[in-house]
Amino acid sequence: DFLSFSELGVSDPITLFMVMRPHTLNSDDRISSINGNSYLGCLKFGSSTSLELYNGWWLSINSTTALSPNQNTLISLTIDSSHNAAATVNGIAQHTLSSSQFRANGVSTHLGGKLFIGSTAYGNTYDGEFFEVLLLDSAMATNERQKIEGYLAYKWGLVNSLPADHPYKSVTPSSSHASD
Repeated sequence: DFLSFSELGVSDPITLFMVMRPHTLNSDDRISSINGNSYLGCLKFGSSTSLELYNGWWLSINSTTALSPNQNTLISLTIDSSHNAAATVNGIAQHTLSSSQFRANGVSTHLGGKLFIGSTAYGNTYDGEFFEVLLLDSAMATNERQKIEGYLAYKWGLVNSLPADHPYKSVTPSSSHASD
């Protein structure tokens, strides 16, 4: 099963947060698509437990953190107004795709149309659970993204998955924290 939302009126910049537990990591399983009538903006599992984002061809966006089946995972994806794409997995920064990489083959990154969670209009359906999905209509600054990661990590029991240098590894996001 998957969720489909039509005509959200969302365009870049965006930040997408997902707390999920994939049961399997089958290559080509589609996690989400922000432009449901094409692959553009589609996030999927690639080979070797990686994440890939489509821009005219599939580009790997994670190299520092391998995904594992049946393990809760926090993923964020930000596409800024200059069309750069960046991801984190459990608060650890992954590859950043520059606008030239993301807009290769003349493909525009203007997102919109349908939002699919758990699939796309094409391809394999994600095999797993989503616990929470947040779609924001802005490119979050690093400190803002980390605050939401911290909140989601505490809420879903993922604090131990955050890197040691994450500002919310040992303190919950609150108005009493110096960087809030």
